[in-house]
Amino acid sequence: MKKNLVTRGGLAALAIALLAGCASGPAGGSAGASGQLDLAYFGSPVSAYTQRYVEFADDVRAATDGELDLLVRPEGELPYKPSEYVQRVGDHSVDLAGSLSSFASGECPLAGVFGLPMLVTDGEEWRAMSESASSALEPCLSKYGATELWSYGYPTMHIFGSGKVPESIADLAGLQIRQTGPEWTEWIRGIGATPVTIETAEVGGALQQGVIDAIISTADTVNSRWAEEIDWVFMLDLGMLSEYTIINTSVLDGLPAESRAGLEEVSARYLAETSEHFQAADDAAKQSLTEEHSVTVVTPSDADRKQALSIAEAGWEAWSAALAGDDGVATLHSLRGALGK
Repeated sequence: MKKNLVTRGGLAALAIALLAGCASGPAGGSAGASGQLDLAYFGSPVSAYTQRYVEFADDVRAATDGELDLLVRPEGELPYKPSEYVQRVGDHSVDLAGSLSSFASGECPLAGVFGLPMLVTDGEEWRAMSESASSALEPCLSKYGATELWSYGYPTMHIFGSGKVPESIADLAGLQIRQTGPEWTEWIRGIGATPVTIETAEVGGALQQGVIDAIISTADTVNSRWAEEIDWVFMLDLGMLSEYTIINTSVLDGLPAESRAGLEEVSARYLAETSEHFQAADDAAKQSLTEEHSVTVVTPSDADRKQALSIAEAGWEAWSAALAGDDGVATLHSLRGALGK
């Protein structure tokens, strides 16, 4: 499909440069006298999300006068799946990680409640529920031996696909759609499609081979990873996921006071700024997808949006219970209270 060798070459060069800059430390938990800590992230080296962590590392280094050196380890550098980051940070296989709520839900089921389909659909709603979500997640992180430093909301997700362009939600029936987490299974079935679970690194090949027809994702993620395999986007505003930057609790507690203060100061700034930062990046990615990759934008009708939301709302409580039992339902009620929904 849409191939751009010049763009691929430029991305490859940037990937090599980023990897070279991140590859100077050991490939596992590395806290020690050097102040070097590994930060695992599942994004590609050229992803805006990975680059944000590189910026975070630079700012921490500056804030601590070089005493704390975070080494960002993007996709392929460490042998850990995103779905096990909470455990691997907790057991100190790695010092820090960027853990997406849908991936973390296997280890901390309540995290899946935060990203239920169409529960949180814009930045204002994410800010309204973020404090409640972090409070609910804290006991599970603590159980594993991890601590949240900061979090942010991913831009709103849509459905991106290949092949025939859908004109309505009815045209999505029969498609194989890659889900972002188990909480999406019933919603995808509710629109008549089939949910498919595939690791992030395998999505491109699955799209090329027709194993899946579409994915639920953000524009920036698609633009940086799978733009050449995507023909259309169905702009349904499906919801926002949360990402939690977590650190091994013993590592955090063992930092010198000045280094810890610098880390926490930078973390507070990134908590305040990162959701808006990525919304701007996502807007630019949408423009790139349409102008540079000829992706067709489909705007759903009001009736389609109402149908999609009705399917989601009908499943929220049952999905929360399936994810985390009574705690899941209580967390859902708390989040809905914070959101006024």
